[in-house]
Amino acid sequence: SHSNMASNRLPDDNEDDVEISMEIGFSNVVIIDHMPIVPPEKIQKLQAIILKIFARAGTFREDGFYMPFDETKNETLGFGFLEYTDPKSASKAVETLNRTKLDKQHILMVNYYEDLKKYESIPDEYVAPQAKEHEERDLNWWLYDKTHLTDDQYIFRQGDETEIYWNKPKRPVLIYKKKNWTDSYLMWSPLGTYLATLRIQGITLWGGPNWQKISNFQHPGVKLIDFSPKEQYLISFSPPSRELDKNQECLIIWDIKSEKKLRGFPGDSSGWPVFKWSFDGKYFARISQDQISVYEAPSMTLLDKKSIKIPNVKDFCWSPTQHIISCYVPESGNNPARVVLYEIPSKKELRTTNVFNVKDCKMHWQDKGEYLCLKIDRFTKTKKSTSPYFEIFFMKEKGIPVQGLEVKNKIVAFAWEPKGTRFVFIHTNETSVRTDISFYSLEGGKIVLLKTLEKKQANHLFWSPRGEYIVLAGLKSPYNGALEFFSVSKLETLSTNEHHAASEIEWDPSGRFVVTSSSSWSPTQYSSDSGYNMWTFYGKLLSKNMIEKFNQFMWRPRPPSLLTEEQEKDIKINFRTISAKFKSEEAKRREEALKERKLYRQKQKKDFEDYITRKKKESEEEQKRREKEDEAQVVYSMRRFERILETQTEILD
Repeated sequence: SHSNMASNRLPDDNEDDVEISMEIGFSNVVIIDHMPIVPPEKIQKLQAIILKIFARAGTFREDGFYMPFDETKNETLGFGFLEYTDPKSASKAVETLNRTKLDKQHILMVNYYEDLKKYESIPDEYVAPQAKEHEERDLNWWLYDKTHLTDDQYIFRQGDETEIYWNKPKRPVLIYKKKNWTDSYLMWSPLGTYLATLRIQGITLWGGPNWQKISNFQHPGVKLIDFSPKEQYLISFSPPSRELDKNQECLIIWDIKSEKKLRGFPGDSSGWPVFKWSFDGKYFARISQDQISVYEAPSMTLLDKKSIKIPNVKDFCWSPTQHIISCYVPESGNNPARVVLYEIPSKKELRTTNVFNVKDCKMHWQDKGEYLCLKIDRFTKTKKSTSPYFEIFFMKEKGIPVQGLEVKNKIVAFAWEPKGTRFVFIHTNETSVRTDISFYSLEGGKIVLLKTLEKKQANHLFWSPRGEYIVLAGLKSPYNGALEFFSVSKLETLSTNEHHAASEIEWDPSGRFVVTSSSSWSPTQYSSDSGYNMWTFYGKLLSKNMIEKFNQFMWRPRPPSLLTEEQEKDIKINFRTISAKFKSEEAKRREEALKERKLYRQKQKKDFEDYITRKKKESEEEQKRREKEDEAQVVYSMRRFERILETQTEILD
């Protein structure tokens, strides 16, 4: 007989007792179809080839491969059964090895064994499926909830529990609570429409006021995900099998609304996200050796069917407002380092700048796309050390001119002001633990120093999403959570505080609140330090929350404002008038809320009093009933007792 699928057998009489495990179901078994039909002498060779291919998905049982054989024709039937040691490996085989090309005539088809029942139950006559009723899903309910127009939502995880709240600084309002919602971590979509959870089987997107399941994407073993900026597409990554297959599709792009797989790519997760999206999600690109490949959506095809050839290219990034890619190419031989700007889809070079004696270069786009800053580390004449240098591209001006800024000390951090033309960086001479922080502005086409703060305890910068305010933070050793809240417009410190062992800082979308947190996931944190603190934008501590097994804190993102720049300027000019109107409306809402609360409490009080009166009456009636029953049960009885007290004997004459 040929290969036997059953791996468990009964022990012989001479063998020791063997524990036999009973397995229910065939979730770890796959069917491999479209195999070559071969005679007996070629079975062993074919089996070796098939097992080598399918070992990429996982381990299978000994004697776990079986190919049916036609005794009359003396040849195999062209399909087989393979039993893995676990269902996960079977799922990976179906997902990654289906349609594997064996040779020119044979493309292997892989399906679950348990799907046989589904296919057997298909009726001979076609029956049209019943159309499902359209389910209206309000995914933007949280943006116009009248009771929370000025509130944002946040989510945090504690162990295996997840909680979502409305942010009321003094009294947060719990919205939803769920246990074991994810196997790893949670992630908001860029506009806050969806909440993504990761399971071993794949990704699920949740949303709506009741947090119902919106979409589901099957990608076994998924570890990382990323959204396109407009939430049209989702990219997922699952690590390759132990035996790396260059053609294995580890990266998958999905259409979120239809839940369809649009395309798969081979690759790993180094430099995640592997693909970088244009600001509108129309294009996405990845870097590989000596080239950048730009793809179009929704076709997911390579732009012009060829990549942009850039020998020695090291890094690239998109403009946040235009279809422009900036690329950094290090020095090579006698060729200097350079930064090139490409226009997409034409792939035309808009600007090239050469930089000499460069060790490294980082590119930072301003969020409006009006400026691109290069932070360059250049070798000194001795080649033993480096000195930092900034070059700023003025993207809106003719010819895209560039201005430079010399800096004496090592750069620790850099950040543009959101919605503004100011930038800030932290620098140090490396001999001091303290750092200096310099603020600059681009005024009239010139780089102007606003102020330098000296000897600060900071190594990270966190701008408010609205600009103007910034947190200068000293995270990890040696600063251990030093916080300075600073107003850039007034160039003054608003307050200084500390959150010991803080590892993350995140502003809410409105720019009014800041959360500093310490996650138990961090390898340097102690469980006693885990939790989060909430602050105002000027540094007043609102709440301190020490939470055991605290993992994640995330504000829910908001979509961009629908107001134009002119409308926003008009609001700033007429802020007092407009704010007075909203304060009046807010006062009315509060008054109505107080009335509702008062009526609710009055109703509760009345209900309670009615309950007490009703129970008291029931108690009195019950007491009377029991007294009557007791009287009816009383039995009076009289008994006659006689006893001889004394005996006398008298003789009568």
